[in-house]
Amino acid sequence: MRLGVRVAETAWVESGGGASPEVGVSAEGGAMVDMGRDDELRGPSPEANRWAPVEAALNLVSKWLVAAAYVFAGLWKHDVEIMWVFLGAAVSYLLSLFLKRVLNHERPTDLRSDPGMPSSHAQSLCYAATFLVLSLYHYLGTNYLTMILGPAALSVAFYLSWLRVSQRLHTLNQVMVGAAVGSAFGALWFVLWRSLVQEAVASSPSVKIAAILVSAATCVSLIFANHG
Repeated sequence: MRLGVRVAETAWVESGGGASPEVGVSAEGGAMVDMGRDDELRGPSPEANRWAPVEAALNLVSKWLVAAAYVFAGLWKHDVEIMWVFLGAAVSYLLSLFLKRVLNHERPTDLRSDPGMPSSHAQSLCYAATFLVLSLYHYLGTNYLTMILGPAALSVAFYLSWLRVSQRLHTLNQVMVGAAVGSAFGALWFVLWRSLVQEAVASSPSVKIAAILVSAATCVSLIFANHG
């Protein structure tokens, strides 16, 4: 059968019919393959990569932005409540390390070797944002200002957390769990302060001193542990 097809093609070419239809189709297919390869070599369009450097930079500086916010809050308030917030941030970080060791969930890439569940980055951001939002509503009540600042703070925290996914440092589930744990812990830490610790600190100078010393010692210990 194939011999008959080849004979027919030869007769068609010798009679001046030009290239056979199959040859034309093959050439067209080859051209399409070449075009596909060219697209692969060109890579993503400039529009797709426009925000990639910005997101990478934001991801790198996000922890320093949070640290700067804590320093500003400490200089502004310089009271026991902000020390309680610092202590909560330290405890939340230790909790994330404990959960990572227990769950032992791999990261999406080999950029980091430690486990990725939950994302300590997302957990820390959402802890701070949740405590901030609850404090805003407590001190200022529900008004136009808090209705703007509250969702804005949470949106910034969620966006900076999502950058861990876009930079392939965490999976989406790892970031979502970190955000959920951080938000829940921030709410719990806020309730503990308002319902228990604040009254104890106000009624006993020794409790106030103990709270300040424990918070300071915990934060300093974590700083040296991370840089040791």
